[in-house]
Amino acid sequence: DTASAGGGALSVGAVHNCLLDREARPVCWGDFDRDAAALSDQRAASVVAGWGGFCLLRADGEAVCRGGFAATAIAVPPGPWRALAMGRDAVCGLRHNGQLQCWGHTNEIDPFAPLAPTEGHYRAIAMGGDAACAIRDDGGLRCWSRPPAQSIEAVPEGHFLQVSVGYAH
Repeated sequence: DTASAGGGALSVGAVHNCLLDREARPVCWGDFDRDAAALSDQRAASVVAGWGGFCLLRADGEAVCRGGFAATAIAVPPGPWRALAMGRDAVCGLRHNGQLQCWGHTNEIDPFAPLAPTEGHYRAIAMGGDAACAIRDDGGLRCWSRPPAQSIEAVPEGHFLQVSVGYAH
């Protein structure tokens, strides 16, 4: 979940919070402040916190993720990325061309199975614990959850500007 906070946006994880200070450096507190301190020399365009880690979206469009489902560094596909979202065990990135890509642990059988639908073009992405939603280019909403990539049926129709996702919905 994200809200405006002075120098940047506040992102709330399960046991930690992160934001960017006025110099665009990550500041996190809670269980993952040590991981954030290791990246405090980097400037970022945004920061997202998830269940057990966080990701920085750097100004050059590349992402750096720490904590969570991989001991310290989380492997990130090469960018550039326009936006990032982090859930319990996965991260989703939105490319400048509207394509969506997710990575990380998504189920017990194949821990690196794709989480998100790959068809379509999107303009916004949000993740909670086990659920994610993306706003399509036409303003419509598409949501899914684990195990892997189950569609959430009760999605409102309409044209949307912003989305926020809870733990399982």
